[in-house]
Amino acid sequence: MKTWNFYGMTIVGVKLKDPRVFMSCVLIVYTIVGQTILTFDHGWTQILLSLFVACFVDVVMNLWKTRQIVLPISGVITGLGLGLLIESASPTLLWPYVVAPIIAIASKSVVRINGRHIFNPSNFGLVVLLLLFPTLITTTATQWTGSLLMVGIIFVVGSFSSFRVSRIDLVLSFIGGFCVMALVEELIKHNGYSVAFGPLFGAGLQLFILSMITDPKTTPGTRGMRIAFGLAIALIDGLLRLVNNQYSPFIALFVVSACFSLYQALITMNWNRQPAASESNNEAVQLEAIAQESAHDHSGESIPVASLAQASTNGHSSESVPVEALAQESANGHSSESVPVEALAQESANDHDRERVQPDIAAPVGGHVSAISHNQLSS
Repeated sequence: MKTWNFYGMTIVGVKLKDPRVFMSCVLIVYTIVGQTILTFDHGWTQILLSLFVACFVDVVMNLWKTRQIVLPISGVITGLGLGLLIESASPTLLWPYVVAPIIAIASKSVVRINGRHIFNPSNFGLVVLLLLFPTLITTTATQWTGSLLMVGIIFVVGSFSSFRVSRIDLVLSFIGGFCVMALVEELIKHNGYSVAFGPLFGAGLQLFILSMITDPKTTPGTRGMRIAFGLAIALIDGLLRLVNNQYSPFIALFVVSACFSLYQALITMNWNRQPAASESNNEAVQLEAIAQESAHDHSGESIPVASLAQASTNGHSSESVPVEALAQESANGHSSESVPVEALAQESANDHDRERVQPDIAAPVGGHVSAISHNQLSS
């Protein structure tokens, strides 16, 4: 990305390979052809006002966040899209072309989840105005309607643009879902296939497909999620058309963008919690193992202490303590050494018995030797 320095201020350019460059060029051509050949109902004042406000706000927001002047390629796309889509109640009513771009660009910095804006800026600004001022604001509905040639051109250009931003699967899933819901609408309402499939030939839905649902920043990154995203938009759009909502695709995109963003945020949150829980479990297992090992060590140390206490109570000599301790340790699991240790213990007990008998032989009782002692001496 090329940069320039202008009086100490850094100006950041845009790479020509950036998909937004191609998209902005398509919208510029779309606008010129519509205004000069295909009799769009918009005045140049409205379109240029929306374009100027969007670019100005985009530059100011980037300058505030990065301290750099970034060429407003996003502002061009947003401004042209809103300038073509918004229909005011009066040609002299210009404030919607000021308010909508401000809301749209500001939403990129205000409405964010996990560090990313979740709504397509053009769609967000348009839906907010449609909901707040339904009697003053409407949207394009019939421009280029019925022109198969123009529909074919838009489809080819839109397909190429979608392919460049890796969103062709999303576009095809939406169109397929739209056709299915159009069949459902015809089966229920019986208004004719031209009414059910007519929106596909309108400029409003063409712009919607071309510049909104293909936004790589606000659509899922995986193929499966993109297909589900497109089908979900088509489903909600079809349900809203069943109740005669003329803003159905824009509201559908608004709802699906919010739901998918919340779903992805919950998935990310759960993935972040799982490693932490695993680490906590590992720490708990390690602490439990340390506690068991410590308890085993303490139980092993209690054996000689108990032996000392027992030896002291029985009046045994200090030499018997290690023998009994060895015998006790042998009983705790050293089976191969149990026989000699028990023999040592038995021998120690016999020694103590002999020590108790020896004093009986020599003990005087009133100056005489006891009868037991005489019998032992005579034997």
